[in-house]
Amino acid sequence: MMNDQRNKILSLLEEGHITAEEAEKLLEALEKSHEQENENTDETKDGEKREKSSFQENFKRDLKNITEGLFTMIDDTIQRVKEGPFEFSFNHVNVKRKFEFSSDEVDHLNFDLSNCSVEFLPTESSMITVQCNGKVYKEEDQERAEKLFDESFSIGVTNETLQMDQDQKNISIDAVIYLPQKVYEQAYIKTVNGSVKSRAIQLNVARISTVNGSVRLNDYDGDSLYVETKHGSIRLDEVQLSKTKLDTATGSVYLDGDVEYLDVDVTTGSVRTYLHNTDVKRVDLNTTTGSTQLYLPKDLKVKGNANTSVGSVDVDLPNVVVNKMDQMVKRMWHFYNVTDDESYLDVDVQTKTGSIKIYTLS
Repeated sequence: MMNDQRNKILSLLEEGHITAEEAEKLLEALEKSHEQENENTDETKDGEKREKSSFQENFKRDLKNITEGLFTMIDDTIQRVKEGPFEFSFNHVNVKRKFEFSSDEVDHLNFDLSNCSVEFLPTESSMITVQCNGKVYKEEDQERAEKLFDESFSIGVTNETLQMDQDQKNISIDAVIYLPQKVYEQAYIKTVNGSVKSRAIQLNVARISTVNGSVRLNDYDGDSLYVETKHGSIRLDEVQLSKTKLDTATGSVYLDGDVEYLDVDVTTGSVRTYLHNTDVKRVDLNTTTGSTQLYLPKDLKVKGNANTSVGSVDVDLPNVVVNKMDQMVKRMWHFYNVTDDESYLDVDVQTKTGSIKIYTLS
């Protein structure tokens, strides 16, 4: 009876009908009620009660950690707003710049930016074109604003690398880079405040990093990709990659494409992944607070584990065998549809307070 009531409370928490604090209070009330019903039990039942109480304490500790993480997220967001360029508060002057470089001289990209959103678009031209629309805040004079912009922003080609730097907090830039269609060997894109977007580009090895901003890549082709953001979502559509690592503290992750090795870490947010290739080797999906969905090709052989502290697990794959193991603070599922002599996809999915679904592609 108590287990049914506890599971109902955990289900309400998972579905968002109650908060972590409300769940904790309900569990405490349930525990007290159970103790009153068993005041006259023998020592064996007292031992069982202590075991259940230990579970409650462990669960409440997890809830406390999650709540503290959410408060930290809120504090970070407030600080992020304080440090931002405040478009809505200050006057600004618009500054526009355009730069062109021969694509034959560029194999690498290296951007180190402060307040800048970047978008990569394909072009049939042989020239790389960079269009910058800037805003200089707390300035009303056009000439002074343009001077400040030019002093804070630099761009050029050195050793086959297109280098772009910007370091002033009171200047924001929207940069659109038109890239001729070819394979660029390496790219490092870093921006503190700003999003990163791309469409139909090929980067052999790339690292994209932003503190406050989302990352959107569409029709992306490459070997290795590492994307990290602290406050922002990550979305990859129609991608073809060998190795992919995606990290976000606050935001969701969405991926649709072909990937051989995939590693995703999310603190607060959901994960949804659609993999279409049958040569995928390894998938690791980790979330703290958020649901996880993994969709795989129908005929793919799989062996994996799914673990959650608070949440449900649903594995619906062809001919799959599922073994469930319950521990005091974690529920674990082991699943497989493969024999010993077959190659297979290795899957590991973990979450603390979210549901897990592993299905075939429709």
